Order: sequence, then structure tokens, then C-alpha cells
Amino acid sequence: LPRSTRFVDSENNIREYSLSYYPCTDLHDRITHVDIGVEDVTQARELARQNKRLEQEQRRMRVLYDNPEHFLRLLNLMEEVEHALGKLAMPIGVPKEALSMKSQTTSTTSATSATSASGTEGITASPACPELSISSESSIDNTLRQLHTLKSICGMLEQEHLQSTCHQLETCLGNIAVSTRNDPHHIRAFNDARQQFSKDSQSVRHILDGLGNELKARLLGVALTKDAFNQLKTAIEHHNWSEANQVIQSFDTVPAKKLVRQWSAEAQRLADSQNKQVKVFIEGEALLISRRLFDQLEAPLIHLLRNCVSHGIETASERIRLNKPAVGQIGFRCLQKNDRLFLEISDDGHGIRWEEIIHKASHHPDLDQQQVEQFVIQDEAWRILFLPGFTNSQHTSTLAGRGFGLNALLAAVTEAGGDITVRSELEHGTKFILSLPAYPDSEITEPLAKARSR
Repeated sequence: LPRSTRFVDSENNIREYSLSYYPCTDLHDRITHVDIGVEDVTQARELARQNKRLEQEQRRMRVLYDNPEHFLRLLNLMEEVEHALGKLAMPIGVPKEALSMKSQTTSTTSATSATSASGTEGITASPACPELSISSESSIDNTLRQLHTLKSICGMLEQEHLQSTCHQLETCLGNIAVSTRNDPHHIRAFNDARQQFSKDSQSVRHILDGLGNELKARLLGVALTKDAFNQLKTAIEHHNWSEANQVIQSFDTVPAKKLVRQWSAEAQRLADSQNKQVKVFIEGEALLISRRLFDQLEAPLIHLLRNCVSHGIETASERIRLNKPAVGQIGFRCLQKNDRLFLEISDDGHGIRWEEIIHKASHHPDLDQQQVEQFVIQDEAWRILFLPGFTNSQHTSTLAGRGFGLNALLAAVTEAGGDITVRSELEHGTKFILSLPAYPDSEITEPLAKARSR
């Protein structure tokens, strides 16, 4: 029997009722009838929903206060994604190959005539986004990388609405990328998701208005301690520019542990959703890294964590069957050798079967097969993992399966002047090794490097 029900009252408002049942029996213990208790719980349930929303909002705010750098990265990445989405221009119904023609114009009249020529006469672009045009497939790939990274940060900061919209945009762009003709339905779906992204982004920006002045200062500027300020002031007064530079540069570094500050919580959240158990171990977290490197790597590194949990670590039952501890281990190690910084991210999962990776890549219609073959010949099959669009996941979800997470990481590492290598052993796990310049801008950071060496 139902425990609750809903009715629309005379004023067209929905009322919620809780139902209770009381069976009545005769002398022979046979049920003769049932009394039904009806209680109007509309206000009580609405109050409970409000309290739940308030608790969720308070929890989100605590996460933001604990991770101001993540929130700042979220705001900046939202701007980058909005800019990237704004640059996509694709008239509805026009074949992609027609977009590269120099004679193609961007006027509404040209778009309409091209639409008629393609056999979709009468279909016009959405008023909210009259023209969309993807100049090249790389435009889609770059936007997908940004969306994938933004989606990861949203998950860490519990911004579920924006995370869901990013996932929708990924789906829309993925559909557009694989279609030979710009399907009007895909374009309209993209337009709708893009408008929703703008709304969700605006809601996130409004959070900044409610933050305290202290947190705003941490987000939007540099906060100096009193001692540091006095040290800087004295150095300037005495024209000791070397010392002044060192003080300033000291505020341009962050502890390596900030790169992975939320990894334990994020790994637990990801593991819970996949019936797995994990524990994160961190080594070298006290090492200082440049803020430039931090900004470049902090968000993309989340993709490696997701990769370890989703593709590396087995379920607890499978690990026990393999005589492994039920709890999988994910490691983060940071060390510096001379002017190189090394980040090692590892898991003790089932490892990578390279023959399966090569087979899947060789049958992937959207991958450059010459490039795949070259990787195999050079005994660098691990590079396949970083190709845009390649994924070893069987299903696409908000967590994995798009094939752009590791590609986004590679792009960030390459931009920072570094490279990546992968080592894997079956049944023992996989290790990703990132090699980066410890001081990205040698001219600026040279005094700081010398100060550290002393």
C-alpha cells in the first residue's frame, strides 16, 4: 500500500499526504476492515527540502572556503570555456567541408542559401545562437579538453548543475564531431546546452558576491603577512632589490601538497560510486613549486586520479580474489632533481594490457592510424592513451569515457615544457611520471632558485 500521495487542492496547489494503515480484526483474528490515517505533510516536507538545500549549500561553501584556489581556477576556466563556445560557428545543415571554402560567408543570407542547397530548406539557426561554425576539428578537441577539466573541478567543488551541463555539452560536441553533416538537431541541442551553461556559470559567479572579504582577498590578490610586508618594505628602503625580489618570489610558490589537497576526498567519492575502496598516499608534499606550474597542472591532474580509480583499481571483491588487500592504493610522489620537477602518480591495480590498447586503437575510426603504428614501432604504445578521443572505458559517464582527460593533461604538461612517460606491470599497477622544469621562467625565478640552494 502507498505510504504517501499527492492531490491538487482547489487553489491548484499540490498537497502531500502521509498515509498510515490500521487493520481491524474480529474475534477470530480475521481482518474485517482497515482504518486509514491521513496526515497533511506538505509544510513539513517542504521545510525538510529547504533544510536539505540549505545543508547542501553550506557544505558547498565549506568546500569553497577550504579550496579557494580550486574555486578561482573554476571561475577562470568557465571564462575560457565560454570564450571557446562563443568562437564555434556552424550554420545549421551545412556540410562541414563547406566551412573551409573561402567563399563561405557568415551572413544570415548565405547560411540560408547553404541550408537550402544541402536539402534542409526551411531550417534556420536558433535565435539565441544564430550561427555556429567549427573552423576545424581541433577547435572541438580543445573545447572538449577544457570542458572535461572543468567538469572534474565542478565535481570536486560539488557544483553538480554545472557539472551536468558540461557533460551535456561534451555529448553535443561529440555528436557534431562524428557527423559528416551538421545535423540541425545536434546544433539545437548544442544551443540549448550552451544557454544552460551560461545560466549555471552565472549562478556560480554569484557565489563570489557572498564570500567574505578575507577569502576574496585570497582569491583575487596576494595576502602578505606582517613580517613579510616589513621585510619587503625594509629591502626596498635600502634598495636591496635582490632581497625584495626573493620576498616577492616566495609568494609565487605553493607547497606541492596543494596540488592534491582534495585527492583523498575525491578518490573516496569516485570509489564509492564504483563499488571500490581506495586510499591515497602522498610523498614530498612539502616541496615548493611555482604558482605557474600549480595553475597549469592542478586541474588536469584530476584526470590522472580519475584514471587510477576508474581504470586501475579493481573492486574490493576482485582484489581479494587476486590475493590483494581489499583497499587499493593510489600514490602521489613529488621530488626535485636539479632543475627538473618529477611528479609520480601510481596505482596498485591490474595494470594495462598493451595488446588490448593497440588493438582497440588500430580499430578506432577517428584515430590517425599512421600515428598509432608509429607509437607501436617505437615501443611507446602508452602514448596512445593520450590521443584525443581514445578511451579504454566501455561506457561513457560523468566520470570517464570521453577520451579527453589524459589528452588535456598532456596538453598542460607540454605547455609547461614537460613530458610524460607511463610504466605498467600486469597485476601490479601503473605509474605515470611527469617531468617538468622546476622553474618555468628562469629569468624571474633565478634569485629564488639560488636562495633555495643556500
